Amino acid sequence: MNVIYRTLSLFEIVWAIEYKFKLEDMTGESLHVTGPAFTSISDDIKKCRDLKRLRINNTSIASLPSSIGELKNLEELIIFDNSKLESLPEELFNCSKLTLLNLSNNKLISLSDKIGQLGNLKGLILDSNNLKSLPAGLCRCSKLDELRVRQNELTSLPDEIGNLVNLKIVNLGHNKLKTLPYGMRKLSSTITSFYLNGNEIAVSGTVEKTLGRKELESIFQSRIYFEDCW
Repeated sequence: MNVIYRTLSLFEIVWAIEYKFKLEDMTGESLHVTGPAFTSISDDIKKCRDLKRLRINNTSIASLPSSIGELKNLEELIIFDNSKLESLPEELFNCSKLTLLNLSNNKLISLSDKIGQLGNLKGLILDSNNLKSLPAGLCRCSKLDELRVRQNELTSLPDEIGNLVNLKIVNLGHNKLKTLPYGMRKLSSTITSFYLNGNEIAVSGTVEKTLGRKELESIFQSRIYFEDCW
């Protein structure tokens, strides 16, 4: 599907900065906000009621307004390369129609447990942030089929991750994982590509508690990758 995003003009950028991003006259299903000139987005974003796709990248924005959660028709939210963005409003997870959430290349240090409210989410991309863990609520996103959390600081995964029975692609490369939850074995028949390269996975896990390299290789066989693929 080809998506044409509504990109703000230079005039609109100046206007947005001066008037705190007033959007009541902007309509359409797609909006692209880009450029370091953007330092904030006001509550007026909620007036873009028809939005289905919103992209915010390469800005100086440090936070998002809670009113973003009022975009009830939003299906794709792509927020990447924002060097000052460390957190997200919990209201964002009221956007229940979201099927794609791309939050890569920001400075996020945590993710709210309320992500579990996104019952239609199929793709979650969290690459290149500062995440040390993932919330257990993520494991309620039962339709999720792609999870990418490369280049973070993960030391563990939720025990409930085995509940994500539709997962096909999992990329956890370049984190600080030593073992994985025992529940991962439930995904042996669904995952088609599993990347763990760049982690120091222990040779063996703890019986019926965690999984090490030996157990993971037995479960996922040729579908798991412990080394970088070039």
